Amino acid sequence: MGPSTVVFGAYTDHDLYQRNRTLSRCLRQLSADYHEVRPSNEHPGHMFSRHTSLWSRLKNCLYDRFLLWRRRRELRQADLVFVPYPAYLDLLLLRCIRLGDKTKVLADAFLELHSTVVEDRGILPRGSFRERCLRGFQRLSLARADLVLIDTEEQSARLDRELQGLRIPVRAVPVGIDEELWPPLSAAKPLVGEPLQVLFYGTFIPLHGVATIIEAARLLARRGVAIEFQLIGDGQEAGRIVMELKQQPVSNITWRRSLVNTTELREALAAAHIVLGVFGESIKAGEVVPYKVHQALASNRPVVSRFGSATDALLDRERGLVLCPPGDPNALADELEGLAERLHGGWRATTREIFDEHFGQASIAARMGEIVEEVLTSP
Repeated sequence: MGPSTVVFGAYTDHDLYQRNRTLSRCLRQLSADYHEVRPSNEHPGHMFSRHTSLWSRLKNCLYDRFLLWRRRRELRQADLVFVPYPAYLDLLLLRCIRLGDKTKVLADAFLELHSTVVEDRGILPRGSFRERCLRGFQRLSLARADLVLIDTEEQSARLDRELQGLRIPVRAVPVGIDEELWPPLSAAKPLVGEPLQVLFYGTFIPLHGVATIIEAARLLARRGVAIEFQLIGDGQEAGRIVMELKQQPVSNITWRRSLVNTTELREALAAAHIVLGVFGESIKAGEVVPYKVHQALASNRPVVSRFGSATDALLDRERGLVLCPPGDPNALADELEGLAERLHGGWRATTREIFDEHFGQASIAARMGEIVEEVLTSP
């Protein structure tokens, strides 16, 4: 007999946040009684989302919490309240809601706020007053949880240090993708005399290391290697990259400057021979396995990404996951040239096997079962 579970918050489960969908499905399967308490609108509903103005973000944020507050009585009989990403504001609201004496709170700190704002995006300088305020806000919010989830063991250790003194367990659960949307693809066969297609997509944040990708493309063009790069995405560093490409054009790069839906990404992956991960030089960049790597592995495409503590154990050149030093365009160019030779020689990647072994739905469901038992039996 499973617990009574309520999933609570102004979260979204659309394709950009498949983790919420994946973890909620696991909890539904583990629970005897399951329901969701969330606003009925479609916008993400949090201060960290992208809207046209600060006012629109604030308005949506306040309205969502008002809607959640009106449904607070639905939480009181639950054994478990799960707060998906982004949990921070919803956990603060939970401080004002009376729960049952035995109700436990499980929260997801995916895209951990402090490192995302300070390290990934460089929005707040280290040591500044605003940075210290953000760290305090994160601690205050997550202190409401009985157990906190994050995506890798390395991130778990980092967050555990951030929460030092609060005695809140932090447990790692892989990112999780909707496997119905990401089945394996047939291999894109290299055409004789035609360039191989290398794909990168993302939100162009510093963690991605897009400048390294561009310089690797430039090096391969100079070498005369028949490889073309397709970039898809937009974001924080896009403006700077536009200026760099205008000053120093790269002949083998095509950039679709927009954020596209899952169907369009799948079409791009189907046409790609190789998919790129991340190449940023920060510590955080080595501690994560981003969505794009999960999706490419699940799609059965060769992947090149950076070495890092979260990916080193996954290295498998034979099956198609290749790693290189971060921020090193020469090493990236060498690895891509080597993969091109293997593909032209008839080799085919089997990276779906890597995905199933480490990140598949079955392993995530088993992990969530262990965590739910742990939090429910905690004192």
